[in-house]
Amino acid sequence: YPITYEKLKSRFKDTIIARPHFARILMEEGVIPSISSAFDDLLSSKSPYYVSRKYLSPKQAIEAINDAGGSAVLAHPVMYRMPVSQLHRLMDELKEAGLSGLEALYSRNRGTDEAFMRKLAADYGLFITGGSDFHGANKPDIEIGFGEGNLRVPAMILDNLKS
Repeated sequence: YPITYEKLKSRFKDTIIARPHFARILMEEGVIPSISSAFDDLLSSKSPYYVSRKYLSPKQAIEAINDAGGSAVLAHPVMYRMPVSQLHRLMDELKEAGLSGLEALYSRNRGTDEAFMRKLAADYGLFITGGSDFHGANKPDIEIGFGEGNLRVPAMILDNLKS
């Protein structure tokens, strides 16, 4: 396949190279018809080309963020689609590990999602954040700062991360 590390780094500067980048080059080179087809075939976990990665545990990730002087925030928990009881178990574990915040304002929230996330954050003594989930060309339907629609994250939310 027409992919080299040099081509990836040249095409995707200042980023961590991952499967979406391989998929984009394969599509641009005409090897596959779409990015989704790359994930279905060549980049699936069943493909001989798939390389699994090593993950930090949530506790290790939180410790690394905190040790570096950052604030660990759980991104868009509403998208995890887990039962409320399981979400509370996760929150118990992450709070004990040093979690500081929770993303409550999210462009894909629906109905009462934001209110639920705000309450969850309050119940665990966490600050709230918000985000559009912008990922550049890999999520072209999401506009930076606005997400999929009317998301507006007040500037005062940024103060949560600064303090």
